[in-house]
Amino acid sequence: RRRVPDPARMSGVGIVTVARTFDMDLVRGIITAEEVYRHVSDDGSPSAAEYRPPENPAVIYLSVEENERIDGVFVLMPQNVATVEVHTCFRRELWGNSVPATLAGIQWVWGNTPFRRIVTNVPIQNRLAAKLARCSGMELFGLNRASFLKGGRLFDQLMFGISREALCP
Repeated sequence: RRRVPDPARMSGVGIVTVARTFDMDLVRGIITAEEVYRHVSDDGSPSAAEYRPPENPAVIYLSVEENERIDGVFVLMPQNVATVEVHTCFRRELWGNSVPATLAGIQWVWGNTPFRRIVTNVPIQNRLAAKLARCSGMELFGLNRASFLKGGRLFDQLMFGISREALCP
């Protein structure tokens, strides 16, 4: 079993809460924030002004609130009945508490959905996102070669995942 940090034991962090949201303006505002959109968009993405989050009933949006400010969202896109892919979008104000926020998101998934595995893909040049995945207990399980087109260049993506059984037998 992997040891994952307990957000309740982390000192120096604000109170982080995660909740489901249906506020698509909030979701859009966080995803299209300049410091977020430059990392989550690729060459096929619309401009930030034209971007609209998918309004698919299968997609789950979670707001991330710290000290009464919502500065993050998780976008959960089911791959199948057991696995959900997460896209993490944190504004700059939340970056210092990204690990406890991510741990709270993982705990929300385990406590509120039937999913048994969470996966994410991180473009190889995004070292901070890869560090966040590792520090949140995710394991690197694969490399998706030449799968992310940004600035006319193809980049590999690191594939991370965490299973409920590994943490909650």
